Order: sequence, then C-alpha cells, then structure tokens
Amino acid sequence: MTPLLSKIIDVAAQGQLSFETLLSVSDVYLRPQTPLALQQGFLRMVIARTQPFNLEQEPASQSAYYLLTNLLPAIKQVLPELYSQAVNQRLVVYASFNKDQLADEQRNERLNESSSASEDLMAEADLTQSKSKRNELLSQAAQLAMQSKKFPLCLEAIEKLDLDAPGMTPDFWNNWNDQFLRDFVKAVLAEKKPELAEQGTEHVVGPYPKVQCLVMISQYWTKAHDNSSARRLVLQATKVADATTDYVDKAKAFLLLSTLSSGPDSSEKTELLASAIKALNSVSIPKRSDDSRAYQVYVWKLNGVEDQVVTQFKDLTRNGSEEALPLVERIDRPESRTFALLGILDGIRDLSSPAKR
Repeated sequence: MTPLLSKIIDVAAQGQLSFETLLSVSDVYLRPQTPLALQQGFLRMVIARTQPFNLEQEPASQSAYYLLTNLLPAIKQVLPELYSQAVNQRLVVYASFNKDQLADEQRNERLNESSSASEDLMAEADLTQSKSKRNELLSQAAQLAMQSKKFPLCLEAIEKLDLDAPGMTPDFWNNWNDQFLRDFVKAVLAEKKPELAEQGTEHVVGPYPKVQCLVMISQYWTKAHDNSSARRLVLQATKVADATTDYVDKAKAFLLLSTLSSGPDSSEKTELLASAIKALNSVSIPKRSDDSRAYQVYVWKLNGVEDQVVTQFKDLTRNGSEEALPLVERIDRPESRTFALLGILDGIRDLSSPAKR
C-alpha cells in the first residue's frame, strides 16, 4: 500500500488529480497506521496545490475548500509550521470559489439570452488561463453546438481541448473527448454527413473508441450501398485494432470488427476472431491477493467481452462455418472458452429450430 500512496502524491503534485479525487482519498492518509512521512507528504502537496499562484492555473472549487478544511486539524498536528499558511489559503480558496461561482451564474444568464452561446463560450475559453476551466468552457461549447447541429463548431471546440489538463481522474479529458466524439459520429451520420464523421474520428484518442467510430461509419456506407467506402473504413479500423497495445482493447476491437463479417463466406470473420482470441490469450490476469484494485480494473475492462464472444461464435455457427470448434480450441482462458461453446450451442439451436428449416 505504501508505494501506491507515495505514487498518488507524486501524480497529484503534478496536477494530474483533481481536488475532488484528493478529497475522496484524503481519509486514507489520515489513518493512524499511515506512516508519518506519507501523511506529511500528502499534506504538503495539498498546501502547495492550493497556493494562490497555483489557483491561477487550476481554479478553486468547493472540493478544494472542503479538502483544506478537513485537513486543518492534521496539518496543525503533524505540520504545525505550515498551519497558519493553510488557514490563510483556506480563506483565499473560499473567496476564489465564491467568485468563480458568481461568474458561472452570470455566464449562464448571458448564455440563456444569447443566440450564439457556443461561440461566446469559445471566446471566453480563449481568454481563460486555467487549463481545467478552459476545458470546461470548451466542452460546454461543443455540447451546445451539437445540440444546435453546428457540427463544424463542435470540432473546432474539440481541437482546442487540452487533454492533459487536470480532471477528476488522470484520463478524465481523454475519456470525455472520446465519449463525446462517439456521440458526435452518431449525430452527424443521422444527418447523413459521413465526411464530418470521419473528421471527428481523427480526434479520437483511444484505439477502441476509434474502431467503434470507424465501424459506425462503415455500417453507414454499407447501408448506402457504397461498398468501396465501407471496405476502406474496415481496413482502416483493422489497422488501428492491430496496432493497439492494450490486449483487452485489442480483443474488443477485433470482436467488434467481426460483427461486420456475416454471411456464407466466413473466412474473414474467422480471421478476425482468431486475432481477438490471440489478444485475449495475451491478457495478464492479476491475482486477487496481490492487488484488489488491479483485479477490479481487469474485471471492469473485460465487461461485455464475453457477451461479444457468445454472439460472434453463435453467428459463425449459424452460417454453417466449420471453423467454430477449431477456434474454441485456441482459447486459453477457461471462461472465454465456455462462453464460446455457449455461442456455438445457441447457433446449433437456431439451425435446428423449425423456424430455420
């Protein structure tokens, strides 16, 4: 536990963890069994993060105020020489927070009366020094632009995001960016603007979200009977999936791509499933006793993968492929092998049901 707590302090000192996150973990550092050096390190980091000149880059929040308030007794006990500084900074944070809250309320009033709310937010973002506040304004501008179907403006706002800015988690803005762009691709495809969808996909960071977007656009072109464009996007998505270094994301990407290959000719689907299986076999399974957090992350990342395995092996079997069982034999993970067999059984049931005869 000690190395992890020390690492969190190092990451937080670089501004990569939000005050909300620090508030949620602060009680761990205040436990009696936590080494004194770690307690002092955490408290010094919080005091440094809440100094006035740092608040110019990262605006004060209600969480920052509560964090300092909760830590004052501990600061007085283990860092008495910094207690007066912490008390004064708490007052500064409180005043800054109220000022920011008032500014937000005034901004919302202006936006309600404005016919160019997205443009106004982007203009204000350009004048904002705080990276996190600037991102908040840009993300709000992008969302309003999408609601108004001002799609080029959405991309303009996304291009200005600083994905390394502090957030509630270290990857907060990366995850927000990719989720927004998935929604963006759906929205522009609904408006029959596939070229804009491809432009949006260029800004997706994560390999699996990028594959998701490319698959959506490929499906659009297939429905429009433009097989050449659909094939181009499949090949592009396959390259992204193949270059993915995270084996769980790689497996999910190839499983998703295999959904595009349905029909009598199952050779391409078999190849894609083989790539997914190879990735799944390469996933390192953490032991529960070593690091419960690591195991929880492992389970969370694999969420939904087994359902995809069932669906794709069912589809392969229903199309009369003889490759399903040989593929199962190549799966190392017992759980995945079981789900693949369930998919094969479901496919056999469909083939043997009266409705299929």
